[in-house]
Amino acid sequence: MRVEPAELEAAIYNHITSMPASARSGEGTVYVKVALPDNAGGDEVHGGLFLSMPYVDGDKDWLSKLMAHVRERFDGTDDLHVVVGSDEEVSAFDDAEAGTRLLNLFSPLTINPR
Repeated sequence: MRVEPAELEAAIYNHITSMPASARSGEGTVYVKVALPDNAGGDEVHGGLFLSMPYVDGDKDWLSKLMAHVRERFDGTDDLHVVVGSDEEVSAFDDAEAGTRLLNLFSPLTINPR
């Protein structure tokens, strides 16, 4: 089964934006990026999930809470078992697509087709 990063990104983004404001415990622009190897198919795929927000308003705790919600929601979808690891790494970088410096929270991602 081929895993498309854009589809998983859209599902995660839709989950985050559909959460009630009280559950999000914060406001702001969030970017979602799923990084998978080019040959992301087969039995088990290892990659990474990146949640990012503009650095100026960056709040690592808020990104960490969002990551926890994603971890809880996607641990067992219908046709994929998505495991978002608990090891989180924080970084900052200039993103040309967003046109600004971003605060980034990375977590390892494992996908197992059901």
